[in-house]
Amino acid sequence: MSTSDPFRATQDAHFAAADVDHFRWTTDDPAFAPVEDALLAPCLDALPFPCLEMGCGEGGNLSRLARRGHPTGIDRYAPKLTFAAQAVPPARLAAADATALPFADGTFAGVLIRDLLHHLPEPRRATAEAVRVLRPGGVL
Repeated sequence: MSTSDPFRATQDAHFAAADVDHFRWTTDDPAFAPVEDALLAPCLDALPFPCLEMGCGEGGNLSRLARRGHPTGIDRYAPKLTFAAQAVPPARLAAADATALPFADGTFAGVLIRDLLHHLPEPRRATAEAVRVLRPGGVL
């Protein structure tokens, strides 16, 4: 992906490919995966379905959400989504920019944003999109 925006070009160069080792470390490593489970459990357990994860990457968080339902994940990078489709079959996936989500207002009861906002040139736009697709009374 080429771009004239230096910030986006740096992100694209580093994050466009699926990081299989990172996914395995966070989901399967006997030393780290239980720590990640314990860290995320309170947050993920509080998310009602239907649930969206913005910036799902390879699907580490989605794999945990999929233990409870069929989460939806979006990511900008198709290779990450291709991997996530194999790693987390219950998830629904879409290639999308977090600042322009392809969902109607109030679609989701829960929205998760983790490890995404600092990768965006305009994080407030992504946050506004999260709120837009969240149902009234939903959990962000």
